[in-house]
Amino acid sequence: MSKRAEATICWLLLATCSAVLVQPGLAQLLPPNLGVIPNLPGLLPPGTPLEIQQCWSALTNIQGCVWEILRSVLSAQFGSIGPDCCKAITTVNENCWPKMFPLNPFFPYLLKGNCARVGAAPPAPK
Repeated sequence: MSKRAEATICWLLLATCSAVLVQPGLAQLLPPNLGVIPNLPGLLPPGTPLEIQQCWSALTNIQGCVWEILRSVLSAQFGSIGPDCCKAITTVNENCWPKMFPLNPFFPYLLKGNCARVGAAPPAPK
């Protein structure tokens, strides 16, 4: 048998053994109460400190606000936050921001800076 045929048989045997020996039951879905997006049921996992929940509450009370913020943070484009959400952002206590965005302390400044521009813009004509 040629070396090429031997190599092909070895690879097929390896692939077959791998497919047979892998246990399909190891992967598990996360429980529905462990989401990662605020304003969705289960954003804050059970046991989240009440203080952090209260920090998010000003933003979760405005429909779509948390989505606007997350989209802005993930896309690094902070100009898409609406006026209602900006009003909610201005009500968040300064001590809450480091708890809400612990990995990047600049997000609150970018959010508030954008909202200052939104608040300074003249209202749209009707």
